[in-house]
Amino acid sequence: MAKEKSLPDVLLSLTVSLISDLQELRSGKITNVDARTRAQVAREALRSVHLQLQGAKYLMEKAKLIEAPK
Repeated sequence: MAKEKSLPDVLLSLTVSLISDLQELRSGKITNVDARTRAQVAREALRSVHLQLQGAKYLMEKAKLIEAPK
């Protein structure tokens, strides 16, 4: 089974990929349609991360403190 990457590693990889896409677009290696499609996929991935972070924040704010047994 493949090892899962941490969120910071995934976001770094996504950032590098987007920069690479921009460079490829500018050099004519990919089309505007390709670049837009890749950007839309990246946007949805970031939206997913944002929703997960919002959910975690909500749960942390609403969680009740459980005292340790004595």
